[in-house]
Amino acid sequence: KELSRISGSTVTTYFGNLTRVGMKPTSIVRKLSSLRQFFTYLVDSGELTESPAVSYSAPKISRYHPDYLSPREIESIIKTADSFEQNAKRNRAMIELLYGCGLRISELIDLKQTDCEFEAGFLRVTGKGEKQRLVPVGSFAKQAVLDYLQSPRGQTKQDSVFVNRSGKKFSRTGIWKIVKLMVRRAGISKRVTPHTFRHSFATHLLEGGADL
Repeated sequence: KELSRISGSTVTTYFGNLTRVGMKPTSIVRKLSSLRQFFTYLVDSGELTESPAVSYSAPKISRYHPDYLSPREIESIIKTADSFEQNAKRNRAMIELLYGCGLRISELIDLKQTDCEFEAGFLRVTGKGEKQRLVPVGSFAKQAVLDYLQSPRGQTKQDSVFVNRSGKKFSRTGIWKIVKLMVRRAGISKRVTPHTFRHSFATHLLEGGADL
């Protein structure tokens, strides 16, 4: 259709047809995310006065892939941090960053205190290929990291946020063991790795209607 003839009902009809032909909710959410971006561009460029997709709600993704955790499972894992006594704040901060910021395990290991721009609300993360990016950090993750850094275990001479008992950066195996133990204490039987939190982070964002 011509841009001027696209309305909210057009968008509703389009996604209704996708649902009727059996398209999965995850695919529909991806299409909605793309359309929202496209319509935002058209509004910014003056082609439209308002996005026709502004009032359309993304379908709920009720079934999770085995590699994903539900919000309730994430919450139960975070709560187990309190059972680790001296390492409680450290473990909570790790999970909050893996999930709340979608960090890879290597990014968590290499994260430095000087990379934490909490006042601006970002982390400076070095990812694959030594490429740096700014990652938004939410209030829960921010508070968890601050609580840890102000604790005796977090006050080290190293710039790295997370260090082991020897004062050195954690290994991938070291982080994996902590995650595995927390998952077990939460009573979750499915296979969970540190990267599972990154998958869950992306799934929950899309489910909430975030742009792809």
